[in-house]
Amino acid sequence: MIGPSIPEHLLNGKAKQVDDDDESSDDDYGPALPPDMQKNPEPAPEKRVIGPSFPTGPPPADDSDEDDDVGPMPLPEGYTAPETSGIQDFLEQEERRRKAIEEDGKPKAVKREEW
Repeated sequence: MIGPSIPEHLLNGKAKQVDDDDESSDDDYGPALPPDMQKNPEPAPEKRVIGPSFPTGPPPADDSDEDDDVGPMPLPEGYTAPETSGIQDFLEQEERRRKAIEEDGKPKAVKREEW
């Protein structure tokens, strides 16, 4: 041994403590593990929930099947569609077009902008 040494009577009390620390120091290398990964987990403090959260219970029973109805549905009983003739619709459309052509053919009075 080189350099000064500690007297034996002062070292006896410290030597046992140092040895105990050496055994536990192997476990102390690196950061501490989270509580859920330790061998003997400590009871975690109750966390206060901040903000919105998912409900904890089962979802409420909803007996309506209206959300499941998708696509075209059959007509209700007793429903009668208004009867329109395709021929009648065509003739009305032709008449409107003929009137529009007549209106476009008439000369319009030229109006001068006022300054």
